[in-house]
Amino acid sequence: EEQLKHHETKALLSQTGRQLQELQEEKQDLKIAQEEDRRKIKNLEQQLLASQAQVDLARKEIEEEQLKHHDAKEKAEAKLEIDSLKSQLQELRDIQSSLEAQVGEQTRLYEAAKYELSEAKENLIHATKTKASGGLLKWLASICC
Repeated sequence: EEQLKHHETKALLSQTGRQLQELQEEKQDLKIAQEEDRRKIKNLEQQLLASQAQVDLARKEIEEEQLKHHDAKEKAEAKLEIDSLKSQLQELRDIQSSLEAQVGEQTRLYEAAKYELSEAKENLIHATKTKASGGLLKWLASICC
């Protein structure tokens, strides 16, 4: 019966160790994905600023052109250009919102994985405290904690 308990404890610790390793790998993957999303957002923010500068420049150029020429055709062309730039700016804002939502989801997944990792760690500590008689248990606890 003692050997059966010892075997069950080893199996539980082995399973917990594998789960802990998987959670650590997921945590690392989530960190990498989150960092990549941050870089994407930063890049999009830079693109957005550049687009806003282009919009401002285009608007200023259009206003100068309108002062020079009061022709209705030129005003219509200028309005189309502004509308096009506004549309591009809105597309960039939509992309940024989408990436921010992705970052939020990645953060949620990371927090969930962190919580699961914490629970697995607590289970391992508990199992180690209650059944820690073999070298395998001590070894597993040392690599996980």
